[in-house]
Amino acid sequence: MKKFAAVLLGMLLLSGCTAQPEAPTTVASETVELPILGAPGKNGASVVLGDIWAQYDPQERFAIYGGMIGHPVADAPGELDMDRPMEWTVQCRFPVGCLSLAKQGAAITHLLNEELFTAVAVEVTDGQALSVLEKDWRQEVQQGKRQTALPQRLLLAQVGKGYLVMATGSKEYIKTFRQKLLLAYPAAQILSDEPLTS
Repeated sequence: MKKFAAVLLGMLLLSGCTAQPEAPTTVASETVELPILGAPGKNGASVVLGDIWAQYDPQERFAIYGGMIGHPVADAPGELDMDRPMEWTVQCRFPVGCLSLAKQGAAITHLLNEELFTAVAVEVTDGQALSVLEKDWRQEVQQGKRQTALPQRLLLAQVGKGYLVMATGSKEYIKTFRQKLLLAYPAAQILSDEPLTS
């Protein structure tokens, strides 16, 4: 994760080193856009995360990337690659035994540190799969070994009949994410909102 952030920062710094034609000086502030390395997700799981992210006010937002580390999306949810399911287990702590239960997935992650905030939405094959995945994913996150500190909280929620949303991170980030999730999906069921112990 640190390598990815360093590479992205390096790309941004180097992009300013090329010769540019002189532009007239303006008083108005300019918007700086990050380079988009992948396209924003369009699957149902991406829509779920996008609906939640849309509830954040501009001052509440923080730098995120979406999707997989190897093919990130800037500032938006990105799809999880169904052809690389083992990356799900590394990046999202997705239980290996539950890979067949997922039809599609999407993720957003804090740009500086995944332990500060990571949210994943997965469309499951059926209702029974949802309950199995909820139990196994919770256990996987609780027992997971991290390169850095363990996130402070875990949130699991069911959105509609077929989506499971998992988020880990600091208390503040998870508290805000829960509020935004329930604003976007008032009928969502909070299955777990608990501290993580090391």
